[in-house]
Amino acid sequence: MEIRAREVNERLWRVLNRTTLAKQPPTVSIATLNNRPILEIKDDKSSRPIRLVTVTEPDADFNGKTLDELAQEWQKIVQDEVVRFRELAAPEAIMQRVQRKDKVTLSTVYFNNSLVAFSLQISRPLSLS
Repeated sequence: MEIRAREVNERLWRVLNRTTLAKQPPTVSIATLNNRPILEIKDDKSSRPIRLVTVTEPDADFNGKTLDELAQEWQKIVQDEVVRFRELAAPEAIMQRVQRKDKVTLSTVYFNNSLVAFSLQISRPLSLS
């Protein structure tokens, strides 16, 4: 199982890397290979889909579903995550996060400086003139 998980993970990273370059989000579809459903991902950067994972009997048994039910469930999950990743990796989204982080950093620096100034004022000895 560990080898299978590593292979699926490697394929997912390959797809996600290509996702950022593709014009359209990749499409996750269900195909059949050796009478078993497989999830494959197609994008506009490649003429051939990437086979992501084969849905096996042990997978279906473990999840208490038929092969087809589990394939459809996994298809939706992977498709939703590919779209979400594409949105998060978009240059505009990254720029927004950087700008938000910069605002928070500037606010923190300003607040810290204000606290330092305040602490300096209250730590001065009072003159009784």
